[in-house]
Amino acid sequence: MAAVECKWEAGELQTERLLLRPMRDSDAAEMHLIRSQHNVMQWTTSLAETSISQSLSWIQKINSNPDAHNFCIRLLTSIGDIKQGEVIGAIGAHAVPQVGYLLRQDVWGHGFATEALKAYMTIFWTAIPEMIDPNEQRGYNHAIAYADTENHASRRVLEKTGFVQTDTLENDVRIPLLGLRSTAVYRIARPGLAQTSKEVDT
Repeated sequence: MAAVECKWEAGELQTERLLLRPMRDSDAAEMHLIRSQHNVMQWTTSLAETSISQSLSWIQKINSNPDAHNFCIRLLTSIGDIKQGEVIGAIGAHAVPQVGYLLRQDVWGHGFATEALKAYMTIFWTAIPEMIDPNEQRGYNHAIAYADTENHASRRVLEKTGFVQTDTLENDVRIPLLGLRSTAVYRIARPGLAQTSKEVDT
């Protein structure tokens, strides 16, 4: 399917505890705190980053792709040693319609991932055009997400947000820290629309 350019005119979205706004180069240092954590990166196809310049390159790469849609997650209230306004994660679609997220380890267990994903999906459905004619292959009426079959916390986040597992890919990806892994495939339909077999997954 051809690239679908993402648009989000409002700029940011606030929830009860979080602020989602488009990722910027100036977020590199705070994103490095997240992407340098081995426990965060262990479920991804990337190794933990060792420098801020690597995190900056990652931000610039995803922001240069018109078929991408990425936000940082900022905390609106202090929790423990984490101060108000700090970046605690990233969320978005690095390749529409696939969505994903990362949260720094010291905020796990507070429900932030679920809160952020529910908020982000409202942005996603606004920014990604609806597929009207499947033969034209423009727009999407669904989003997809992938999770390691043993990443139970991430799978619970997807399920709480309304994603439904549709497939399991056995030994389909090699993760640098964990080796050959299997993937659970999740899918969610655009609100008010049923998924059709004519839609093309990417």
